[in-house]
Amino acid sequence: MKKLMVLFGVMMLVALPGCGGISEKNLSRAWYEKGYSSPAFILYDDGTCEIAGEYGSGTWALVNGDTLKLSNYYGESETGKVDSVTSSELHLSGGGETSVFYSSPRK
Repeated sequence: MKKLMVLFGVMMLVALPGCGGISEKNLSRAWYEKGYSSPAFILYDDGTCEIAGEYGSGTWALVNGDTLKLSNYYGESETGKVDSVTSSELHLSGGGETSVFYSSPRK
């Protein structure tokens, strides 16, 4: 749970103007933090996910049209508001923190 909380602490993102609508299809892919070569999390079309540093597969969902909910293998969950998503960037916010994720590794 601690790793998941840290992940979402970091995730609670940079808010930029949204481009396009938020949908599960827009979110389904690997998402990387700047400076890392492996994904922070991978969201699959079937609602499952992999979270860096977490055991096994978890689940994910888009709640209320703009909130990403990630749950780990043990059912522990964290949420973040999707401020914007494009094919290359995901901006999340929550808890006074902001974060940005990329669809490919960035230095």
